[in-house]
Amino acid sequence: MSVNSVHLLIEYVESLEKEITELKSKNRSLQQQIEHVALQSAKPPLHGRSALQGVHPQDPFVQVHIKELNGTIGKNPTRHVIIIIIIIIIIIIIIIIITSETGKQYYNY
Repeated sequence: MSVNSVHLLIEYVESLEKEITELKSKNRSLQQQIEHVALQSAKPPLHGRSALQGVHPQDPFVQVHIKELNGTIGKNPTRHVIIIIIIIIIIIIIIIIITSETGKQYYNY
């Protein structure tokens, strides 16, 4: 495997990490919006009901949020995990090869 290939793999992993960070941030923002809407539309608790029980899946805002999350989750995260594992294995193999070549030079094998 060439150095260029390793560099491309590292860039790909970094882009996946960036995408994950952005998605987590977007998810937090959407959760805050839901909480804000829930607090604004919540009725006073009746007989132990919580304020969040005022938000129903039929609410258009909640439906849009659920669809967006399902779309995000449905982008096959398993594939990303497998690719990351393969990249890590390749990097470990490269490190072993480089280390073994360095050892051969040092010990004159």
